[in-house]
Amino acid sequence: MGIMDEDYVAVIDGARLMNENIYKRYRDKKTGKDGKYGAVVLLEKGKHDSLIESLRADIETVRKAELDKPVAVANLCLRDGDQSGKDPAAGCWELSANSDNQPYLFDKDTPSKRLTSDDPHQCYRGCRVRVKVRFWAQDNEWGKRINAELIGIQFRGDDEAFTSAAPMSADEAAKGFEASEAGDFGF
Repeated sequence: MGIMDEDYVAVIDGARLMNENIYKRYRDKKTGKDGKYGAVVLLEKGKHDSLIESLRADIETVRKAELDKPVAVANLCLRDGDQSGKDPAAGCWELSANSDNQPYLFDKDTPSKRLTSDDPHQCYRGCRVRVKVRFWAQDNEWGKRINAELIGIQFRGDDEAFTSAAPMSADEAAKGFEASEAGDFGF
């Protein structure tokens, strides 16, 4: 038995936010057009095993109710992060969810308070979140899939940020931009 309700809606707690386009839409690199809002959250293997099994059962319930054939693993919204080749996803399962509408973003201590990108406890890559999604089946010219619509995210707590490097100080960034003699271009 899974955790979703009869409308295929599930609330997942304790996940880590890996990738996010929750404050603004994703921009399609090929077309240059605005895409969807979205997020990828990570569920750690070992820590979230029962939750992962519940979500897998939920996805199979949606598949059986809405589609007539099995769906390839690559076409599911929940995937084994060890297969993705992405460093933060190693040892985790990835749940990918998107929406045409901006998801509701909630504060940790005051769920009625909506967050903006200016809030001190904004969601960032690596923080802990509670996420609400609606599973849905796709069956069209782009194939059969089980997707997740991103409904809302609640900031739950700080964790180590997923970044490639620590931010550089202003003094460090200014090195190499010293004043030079007029006409001295260094070549």
